[in-house]
Amino acid sequence: MDGQGGSPLQEPSLGPIDQVTDPALAHRPLDAFLLSGKQIVRLESARYAAMNRCLEERSAQGRFDIPEGLPGFIEGMVTDRVVRSDLYGYFDVRNVRSTGYHRPNSETVSIESRSLAGVPETVVEACRSSGERAVAGIVSPTDLELLSRLPGGGPGLPLRDSRYEAVVARWRTCMEEQGFSYPDPLAAIGDRQWRVLEPSGTEKAVAVADVECKISTNLVGVALAVQAANDERYIRTYEVQLQEQHDHLLSATVSQE
Repeated sequence: MDGQGGSPLQEPSLGPIDQVTDPALAHRPLDAFLLSGKQIVRLESARYAAMNRCLEERSAQGRFDIPEGLPGFIEGMVTDRVVRSDLYGYFDVRNVRSTGYHRPNSETVSIESRSLAGVPETVVEACRSSGERAVAGIVSPTDLELLSRLPGGGPGLPLRDSRYEAVVARWRTCMEEQGFSYPDPLAAIGDRQWRVLEPSGTEKAVAVADVECKISTNLVGVALAVQAANDERYIRTYEVQLQEQHDHLLSATVSQE
């Protein structure tokens, strides 16, 4: 399977192309095999519970505490599946006018468990490993957002699909009409000049134009239709492995229900 697209002869046929004007309308078949934000939080709770049981079994003084900002970080990470797509780029219709390409909450959150004072590092590492085993070997919640870790390396991104390229061309024309020149949506969100603490007026203007052009051309709707066809082809090949992996992860959250 050519996850990056391929020649038109290899392109899967598309189902209905919905008009997508809001992130809440953005769905894909692969979602059925991904954990929700709440499920990932429960998985992390299971990890920390296992690490702390390990400490108790070794009579170690101390406890691993879940970082205060971790649940919010996880919810933001899941939201990014839709509003910061690796296929169609930025689509945060609610915050774009005020934050541009910046995240509404840019607070830095540490998601790593810290070493414990007075506890030998060998014990700390052993208990971290115990926590990983309890959650199917997931080292960090961010691992769950790396689709390349799925069976077969994941479904890939159909960036060279002719249907996707055609709607990107319409988006590019729309952007040029508003005075902004970018080859594709990923170049717009990835512009290095946005790598500052606060969004500039220019950044906000580009981001607003980006989102408005996505809506007027239905770029997100077309991109999701293309991705859905790609997902379905991938799922037909790896459905058993995907379901086993999903069930294995969910089993680790049962005690947290």
